[in-house]
Amino acid sequence: MDDPGTLDVISNKRELTLQEHEDLHNALIKGSCVVMLRNWMETCEIWMKYIWKSPKKPLENNKWIWWRNEYQESQGNLSHIHS
Repeated sequence: MDDPGTLDVISNKRELTLQEHEDLHNALIKGSCVVMLRNWMETCEIWMKYIWKSPKKPLENNKWIWWRNEYQESQGNLSHIHS
């Protein structure tokens, strides 16, 4: 995303106006957020299940645990876990 050549590849090296360049860059950033969020959510789920069911028993012997993802008000932040 930060490589200037990325937009050249996507635009087929066609000359872009400044507005087109900004629009394309913003679309790429916003489009990648969905993938990043889903990967983060899956990672959180795997991590919490590992803590819960790990043979190393970091939480001793628990029959169940609960957790929730909390999101901050500002844009672009990934969640953090409360358990």
